[in-house]
Amino acid sequence: MTAGLKSKILKPDYFCEITLSVCPAKHYKRLAPEDDVKRIISDKPDFIKDNNFVNNLYKEMKEDKEAGKERKTLTLYHITDVHINIDYKPGYSNVCKYFVCCIPEAGEGKTEEEKAGKWGDLNEILNPAILDKIGELTKETGMPDLVTWTGDSTGHTIFGNPFVTTEGSKFVTKSLKKTFADSVMFAIHGNHEFAPFNIQDMSQNFDEVIEIIAEDWKSWMTEEVYEEYTDKTYFSYDAKTHPHATEEFKKKLDRTRIISLNTQNCYNFNFALMSEENDPGQEFEWLENLLRQMEKDGEVGILIGHIPLGNLDCIHEVSVRMKALQDRFQHILRLNLFGHTHYEEFEVHRSIEDNKPIGTSHVTPSVTTHMYQNPSLRVITLDEETKLPIEVKTYTFHIDKANQKDKYAKFVLDHEISEHYGVEDLSPSSMLEISEKIIDDEEMGIKYNINRRAGSPLAHEDVKDGCNRDCRWIIHCNTAYNDYHDKLHCMRFHNMGVLDWLSHVFDFFHGGWVEKLHPEDSDK
Repeated sequence: MTAGLKSKILKPDYFCEITLSVCPAKHYKRLAPEDDVKRIISDKPDFIKDNNFVNNLYKEMKEDKEAGKERKTLTLYHITDVHINIDYKPGYSNVCKYFVCCIPEAGEGKTEEEKAGKWGDLNEILNPAILDKIGELTKETGMPDLVTWTGDSTGHTIFGNPFVTTEGSKFVTKSLKKTFADSVMFAIHGNHEFAPFNIQDMSQNFDEVIEIIAEDWKSWMTEEVYEEYTDKTYFSYDAKTHPHATEEFKKKLDRTRIISLNTQNCYNFNFALMSEENDPGQEFEWLENLLRQMEKDGEVGILIGHIPLGNLDCIHEVSVRMKALQDRFQHILRLNLFGHTHYEEFEVHRSIEDNKPIGTSHVTPSVTTHMYQNPSLRVITLDEETKLPIEVKTYTFHIDKANQKDKYAKFVLDHEISEHYGVEDLSPSSMLEISEKIIDDEEMGIKYNINRRAGSPLAHEDVKDGCNRDCRWIIHCNTAYNDYHDKLHCMRFHNMGVLDWLSHVFDFFHGGWVEKLHPEDSDK
C-alpha cells in the first residue's frame, strides 16, 4: 500500500498540482470524469434520447402477451461468490479463529452448537457437498441454456500463493463442468482469487492467477477469447461461437455478446490501483470501443462482472464513467449481472441528463454461507428476442433446516422479484417503483432486508424491530442509483457507516485520473 501511495499520491508534483491544486499544471493534466461523460453521451442516437428505450421494449412485450402472441424464452443460471471450504468436515468446531474452522485442524466442537453441521454452517464458508445440490435443482428448472459465474470461489486466504488462492476456483470449475457438462458457461474472476487477495497490478502484462484460471476455463473459450483474457484479464465473447454452442443455441443467442468485466479496475481495496495514472489496464477504453463496435454490428450485450459498478467498493473515477456508458449504450446492454456483496440487491441505472430509469444491474446473493447467509443462486428467464429479463427467481438452500432433516437439503424457490414486490415487470421503471415504494412501506422494507440476506436467521433478527424511515431510505438510495456518489447524495451523507467513510478515504488515496504532460520525465 505504501509503495502505491509513493507511486502517485505522494509524488511531489502530483501532490501539489492535483491533490492540493495549488501549483500550476506543468507535469500533469487532470482527466476530469465530467469531460469523459460529456464526450460519451454527445453522439447519443436520436432514438434513445428520450431515455425510454428499454421501458418501451417491455411495453411491446406486454402488448404481445395481451394479444396472445407467444414469445420465445431462454433460461440462465447466475452463480456467484461460492467461497468454498474444500476441507469442510461436519462435527468439527465452528468457532472460527483466523478463518480456521469446520476442519480437523480446528478440533472437535465442544458442544452441539459448536459442531459444524452435516450440510454446512452459517459461521463458515461453503461445504462442498452443497454444490452437488445445484445439479439436483436442474431437474426442477430444466437444464439452462447458459450459465454465468462471477467469481470469488476461494476461501478468505490473505497470504496464499497463486496456486493456493485459485484452489477454490479450480474445485468449483470441476464441479460446474460436471453439473453443466453440455451447457454454455461464461465466467469471470472476482477479487479473492488473487494472491494476496484483492490485489492485482493491472499495469503488468502477465498475471499468474489469470493464467491458472484461464487454463482451467479453456474448454469454455475459443482460442481468441483465451488469448484476450490472458492478455487483458477481461474479455468479450460472441456467444454463438462458444465451444458448447448447439445449432439451437446459436439461433437463440444470435448477435449477442457476453462482456466479462474485470472489476479489479475499480476495486477500492485493490491498492495496486493507487499507482495507476488513469484507466487501469485500459479497460474503460476497451469497453467503450467494444460497445461502439457492437452498435455498428447490431449486437446486444449481456454484461457480467464481480463488483457492482455503483457499489461503495467501486472507485468514483471508474463508476461515474461507467454510468455514462450505461446511458449512451442503454439499447445495447440488456442484462447486467454482478455479485461480490453476498446480498440480493439491485441498482437502477439512471440517465445523465434527466435522471430517468434506463436499465438495471441485478446483484445475486452468494452461494457461500460466509457472512451468515443461506446459500442462494438465481434462475433468470430471458425474452429470446430482446435478451431482457422477464423473470428473476431466487433459489435458496436453508442450512439450519437441512442440518435437522436431509429432506430439506435442497435449493427451493424463495421468490420471483416482480411477483414478490407487486410490480408489473422487470423494466427499469418497475425496478425504480420497487425502490420508491419501500420509502413509505415498512412491510416492503422488511421483506427486502430479509431477501437481501437470503432469509437467514440473522436476517430475521435484524428486522425484529421493523425497518424505520432511515432504514427504508437507505434501501431506497442504494437501489435507485448506479453511482455511489449519487447514492450518498441521496442519503444526504447521513446514516453513513464505517465502510462508507472508508470508501471516501480510499477514493481520495486512489486519486483522480491524470496524464503526464511530459511522459519522458522521471517520476517526481
